[in-house]
Amino acid sequence: GHTLHRSTVDMATAAQGASAALRDQQDVAQGELIVTAPVAFGSTWLVPRLGEFVTQNPEMRVDLRLDDGESYDLLKLEAECAIRLWAADKADLIQRKLATVATNLYASPEYIKAHGMPRTPRDLDNHRIIAYGAIDSPITAMSFAERVGRDDAGPRKAALTVNNVPAMLRAVEAGLG
Repeated sequence: GHTLHRSTVDMATAAQGASAALRDQQDVAQGELIVTAPVAFGSTWLVPRLGEFVTQNPEMRVDLRLDDGESYDLLKLEAECAIRLWAADKADLIQRKLATVATNLYASPEYIKAHGMPRTPRDLDNHRIIAYGAIDSPITAMSFAERVGRDDAGPRKAALTVNNVPAMLRAVEAGLG
């Protein structure tokens, strides 16, 4: 009985492996795809484009994980695809540049009326800066206003630091900086 059980377990494992190999060789993508991306990028750019992907791949189920702080380990298969605004820190991962993301300075009309329009990077020394996360955040481009024009000096002190891009937008709209 023990030998028969071990043989059937081995056969079941082999059958599952063969089935997975055949699925992988099909022309039609199928199964679950776990994708991670930063919240703002994923919700404003990626989500509107998923319709075309899902239409072209009806057998796929997408598990989209939007998070600015969580880091999924692709090498441990915690996700199959990670879209990041920074380079991967693991040399074993395949990286492809998908796009260039521009950064700009924003302020509400009320803030500009009360504090004036900055004309040069040095003018930012007299303005309230809203920064993304910590100074060592992987999304350093989101907090470039702390550093622009400060090559020989330390970064400006942020009036508000927040780890979420939509919250940064709401802070700007509220006239916080």
